[in-house]
Amino acid sequence: MTRSGPRDVPFSVAYACAHLDELRTLLEESDDAAARLTRLVSALRADPRPSEAELSALVDDLHAAVQAAGDPWGVRPPAQRGPLGAAGVESVEVVYRCPLGVCAGRDADEVDRLPVRCAVTGRDLVRERLG
Repeated sequence: MTRSGPRDVPFSVAYACAHLDELRTLLEESDDAAARLTRLVSALRADPRPSEAELSALVDDLHAAVQAAGDPWGVRPPAQRGPLGAAGVESVEVVYRCPLGVCAGRDADEVDRLPVRCAVTGRDLVRERLG
């Protein structure tokens, strides 16, 4: 199994948080798979928070469970992402950051209602303008 790199983990956690209900539905057929999601969510709510290595292992476990449940993409970000944009055009992007600094948050285009709240803690995500 390919392990999550340190740069993958925040994006994987952000994906899991943004799609928590969908993942629960996908994984409900297997108690073991559902438990993997529960362990990740519990770790994110814990004080103190898990180490990077522990969080990476939890993400890897969830990724494997999601793939085994039929989603070939799992929770990891796509391996290849290229920059988007047009020559001579400066882009401004709005993102919503995790208040705990654990995940990568969400892009503005992933938001369908305000305020944007963390699916794990219920806390408001922090709006930030990039560019």
